[in-house]
Formats: sequence, structure tokens, C-alpha cells
Amino acid sequence: MNQNQSRAGNFFSCVIIPLIIWLISIISLFLLRIFGRWDLSGAVALVFFLLIPSIIERSNDVLGLKFKLKDNIFVFIVSFIVFLAIYLLFFILGDIKIPYVVNISPKFPDLDAIKWFLIFLFGVAIPEEIFFRGFIQGRMNLFFGKSFVLLGTRFGWGLLISSILFMLIHLPQDITIIRFLTFFPGLVFGFIRERYGSILPAVIFHAMSNTFMILIVDA
Repeated sequence: MNQNQSRAGNFFSCVIIPLIIWLISIISLFLLRIFGRWDLSGAVALVFFLLIPSIIERSNDVLGLKFKLKDNIFVFIVSFIVFLAIYLLFFILGDIKIPYVVNISPKFPDLDAIKWFLIFLFGVAIPEEIFFRGFIQGRMNLFFGKSFVLLGTRFGWGLLISSILFMLIHLPQDITIIRFLTFFPGLVFGFIRERYGSILPAVIFHAMSNTFMILIVDA
């Protein structure tokens, strides 16, 4: 196999296959919305975001499945402090309405906050991070490499592409400005994945950020 054939094979496995799986998943989610079966979206997400990538990708390095206890504890503590500080700031400021984007109305945390954290951790953050920051970003890093450096962390086009796809996958739920803004958390999750060489710190930050939104946003 010559160099061009090898690169073509890498392009197919590292770029085309992840894009095909993503495309089928977003079409499936749009169809569920159109036919009024959004209650099945969780099952679709588990299949496409968790099951299929886990079967196709056998490399834990690519998926970012590395357990580093100190890193996970550090990210959890820092995330908790950051979100607590922002929550207290919003609580002091009171209700804030940003037209066409979001209504901020902080609520007192209760036991439901723990329930939502667990739901977001196991039902949202883990499958989404395995697919977007693990499977997509990991495979695209193999093809595009990591040519950029920020704050001592190397990353590549895979981070940008996975963040765009992450943002677009939220559109079947409803096409609003706040869904487009998910691009920016996607960048943060992707950067954390590169920073620690694992998706697990990103999973923790993702679950905590979603729980934080439940506490401050008036749905």
C-alpha cells in the first residue's frame, strides 16, 4: 500500500466513518421530533453515542478512556467552586432576561439537584463525551494531528470539528439561539479532554455545567 492509499484509508476511518455515524444520528433525532417520538431520543443517543463507538473503536487512547483519580478530583473541586461562585453572583443579581436567548432565575438547590447531576452524568455527559470528545475528536486527531497550542495544551482541528457537530446535534430538540451557543461549551469540553488526555474530566465538567443550568435557568 503506497502513501496515498494509506492516507485515503486513514481519512475514511478517522473522518468519514465518524461523520456518517453522526449524520445518521442527527437524521434519526430529527425524525423523532417530526413524528412526535422525542421520548425515544435518549435510546437513540445511547445507541449512536455510546454503543456504536464502543464497538467500532477498540483503542482506549483514542476514546480518551483513561482514569486518573487526581485529575478527576481536581476538576470536580475546581468546577464546583467555579459554578458555585457564578451561581452566587446570579443569585445576588436576581432575575435576568436575555431576549430570545435565556431567562436566568436562580433557584435554591435541593435534593433534585443531586438527582439531575446523576441523570446528566450517566444519561448525557458520558455518552456525549464518549462520542464527541472521544470517538470523533480522538479519531480526527489521528488524521489532522494537533498543530495548535493554548495554555500549554496541544489540540487540533478535531476539537473545532467535534464542537461544531456537538452544537448541530442539539438542533433537533429545538432550533433556538441557546442551542447554537452549545458550540462554546463544546470547545471547553474538548479542551479539557486534550488537557488531561482523558474524557473523564470533561464528563465531570459537562455534568456539573448541565446541573448548574438547571439551577439558574427558568425553563
